[in-house]
Amino acid sequence: MINIDKKYILLGALFLTLVFVLVLIATGSVGAPVAEDQSTIPTQSPIDGNLDQANTIPPVTYNTDASKKQIEKKENRIPLTQSDLDAKQEILSLLPEGQSYGIIYSSENFNIEYVESLDLIKVEILSNSIEDIKTEAVNWFRDQGLSQEGVCNYPVDFYLGSGVVPDGGEIFSPIAPGC
Repeated sequence: MINIDKKYILLGALFLTLVFVLVLIATGSVGAPVAEDQSTIPTQSPIDGNLDQANTIPPVTYNTDASKKQIEKKENRIPLTQSDLDAKQEILSLLPEGQSYGIIYSSENFNIEYVESLDLIKVEILSNSIEDIKTEAVNWFRDQGLSQEGVCNYPVDFYLGSGVVPDGGEIFSPIAPGC
């Protein structure tokens, strides 16, 4: 059996997380202006490549400070309490039989997925009422026995599904409400 130092596993997980974030940024923000504390991704018309008010989705503004904070939480995880560890195991038992990763739960508003290689729980938001859906997802975790601190410290990660944009120009954060 190969003995791999936990430090190298954590570094690998950090590397994969950073690659994932960079891929998301690269695929959605080519040519987008980047502010110091937030970035905006404009949408172009598929016909001529020009911005067209009638045929585009409004840009999404991401809170880069919150994103950095979330990465920091993943890199330096606060250990979960025993009750939160038990709740996490119960949540992971909802994976399809024989699988150790994948979709844990789906609703019309969000999907919850477990990424085993990074030991991450990610919530895909499927509708534009983002803060309401984030609260609904946190309540689902709480109903499964995970404490608010567990949601924050694990951490549970939020991202926007295809075509989802914040209502009223709000800035999107990957962090759960209350964290």
